[in-house]
Amino acid sequence: MGAAIACVLVGTALGASRPNDDDRLLAFSSDRNGGEDDDYSPSWSPDGKWIAFARDVGDVADVWIVSADGTKERRVTRNSHDDLSPTWSADNRHLLFESDRAGDYNVYETNLSGTKVERLTSSDSDDRYPSWQPG
Repeated sequence: MGAAIACVLVGTALGASRPNDDDRLLAFSSDRNGGEDDDYSPSWSPDGKWIAFARDVGDVADVWIVSADGTKERRVTRNSHDDLSPTWSADNRHLLFESDRAGDYNVYETNLSGTKVERLTSSDSDDRYPSWQPG
């Protein structure tokens, strides 16, 4: 209680802070920069070294990753549709995300370089907010 919050802005609106005395970081979206939330849906890697997030780039959102200290940032997906809600695999090697690249939102899996993207669901309805089973 009463610990100072150190906020590191990544891009335009993603922050990390230590709100408690237990040294754990909290990732969150914020409009502290006074603008839109261009970075959102942060997800910690299981090893705590990376944060995956969605970033608005022009008229669409793509999945990005950034090191926990904010020094290394990399775009994972790049296409003309929205890629949102990234979440990590237990081995830190893959991400699940939702995308409307096939019309309705479906769940996809990718490696961290974005070179192997696989569609996991195929539905006429929206399949959204993917999450890996722990373990």
